[in-house]
Amino acid sequence: MDPSKRSFTRGGKAQLFTQARSSSSFETSFGRSWIIWAPLFSASAVFIAAVTAAESRPIRHHIPQSANPKDENASQPAEDEWAKPLTSFFGLDEPTEEGDRRSDSNAPSAGLGWKGLNFIRESLSVDSIPSLTASWIWPESIANMQAQIQALIVAIGRGPGSLYEQIIEETSKSPEASWDAHVRLGDDLCVAERAFLRERKRRMRHTFAEFIGVNEKEVKEEDIPIIAIAASGGGYRAMTNTTGSLVGAKESGLLDCIAYMAGISGSCWALGVLYSGLPSIASLPDPQLAAEHIKDRVSKTFFDTVTMELLTTAPTHKYLLSGLLLKATAPLGSVSLTDIYGTLISSRLFVPSDISKLDPDNLSLHKFRRFIDDGSMPLPIFTAIQHEIPHDAEKHLAEVQEQRDYLVDETRYKMLKREEEDIERKTRWLWYEFTPYEVGCDELGAWIPSWSFGRQFENGQSIERRPELSFTILAGIYASAFCATLKDYFQEAQPILRQLPWTLYSWIAGVIEENREDFGAIHPVVPNQLPNFVKGLEGQLREGSPKDITFRETLGFMDAG
Repeated sequence: MDPSKRSFTRGGKAQLFTQARSSSSFETSFGRSWIIWAPLFSASAVFIAAVTAAESRPIRHHIPQSANPKDENASQPAEDEWAKPLTSFFGLDEPTEEGDRRSDSNAPSAGLGWKGLNFIRESLSVDSIPSLTASWIWPESIANMQAQIQALIVAIGRGPGSLYEQIIEETSKSPEASWDAHVRLGDDLCVAERAFLRERKRRMRHTFAEFIGVNEKEVKEEDIPIIAIAASGGGYRAMTNTTGSLVGAKESGLLDCIAYMAGISGSCWALGVLYSGLPSIASLPDPQLAAEHIKDRVSKTFFDTVTMELLTTAPTHKYLLSGLLLKATAPLGSVSLTDIYGTLISSRLFVPSDISKLDPDNLSLHKFRRFIDDGSMPLPIFTAIQHEIPHDAEKHLAEVQEQRDYLVDETRYKMLKREEEDIERKTRWLWYEFTPYEVGCDELGAWIPSWSFGRQFENGQSIERRPELSFTILAGIYASAFCATLKDYFQEAQPILRQLPWTLYSWIAGVIEENREDFGAIHPVVPNQLPNFVKGLEGQLREGSPKDITFRETLGFMDAG
């Protein structure tokens, strides 16, 4: 069921103005989207490399000619030279014994001691980073990025004097950091949303009468229908289409008759820009101003050096990296590719062109309510989904998929394919709604304040106090599905990535290899794992809820469109 319909059926019947999704085929969509996603993946790769660097023992380093004990006259390749095709699953060179010996001798000076996406959880002296990275050899073509990537590593380090320390000090003063939260159970709307509807209908009375061409005296507030706009997904295309539709709705007077606006995937970005307060937090959201902001901000690719500048210089580095660092350092915290993706998206969409107007409230879902509490604007509903696989079927499904992937016999392959389809029919997708008031799932009948999403809960109560999860993280969750697999993008981006120092490139290769099955799936980005707010609520959720969901530590959220 559509997430927007689910919301409105809890509050009464609604009429839906649905923005039609493009009927283009997957192949056509892929072609149109490549110019957007390829530069993004390339930028993501550089960002990942900067924040995680390499394994503790690099695979290969540049060795001077005189260092070869077997042949002093033999020519040794520099880090940006490639002597043969890459041969592993993703086209990467495998380390050789000779490479291992070289690594052993050079590891102290070239290796950073970081592994995987755990780097951001580690504490490393800020003063030590420049000396550790000094041995990296940079090709002339991208040498200008050396200082920026080093600055980014310093920015997200957790050692003394780091940006992280500043973020902790500032966010500890956030009002929600001193609040406790509890899970609300049931199917009714929360008190704040019911109050919003009363105010919205009061404001809608005049505009609704004008829109349908009757005298205002003939319209009673209780007779005004709950009308909603439901926008579809599709990345940048959905974002621009939704924004254009809202401009038209405003000009026609329809927007002032709307109670809700619901989005999935890229349309969530459009709603995020509109309600974030950009370009000015002091004025009421205007679709036309949002459209102009988006047009200005997407004029540059993600691979433009301005992205790195935003991530490494004040005041935007703190503004953009706070969400990533706070999520990574939470008790159940982790850093996912979706988080990095959302941070990069936010560097384009949620930074005002006039940096003097930068405001942390732009990235607070909870504070979007400043535009809706008095009924001035429709209530935005952002969405994500959770792929729910029965616990007893999860392991069996993985085993069937693994056997099928390596089969040559066609008959056996078809049999396993049918078995896989039978198991997957037992799975389901749970829809989650995100509003400035609450985050929750109608199918579970469980809701929490939006500012508490990302906290640990036990038996219906939050067991920690933390600042609100940044919209940079939510932006990655809402629209994290790619038109093609990350495996495809990695292969396409290799001409660019091969110019990176081998230390960085080999780490990226390792992440891809470790996640080869996830990266080759239809939804290649692993669902973003966040603390389970229904943990411990056995027997209290809505009938039909997944049996073991109350025992899990985390829930995985992903793009709904």
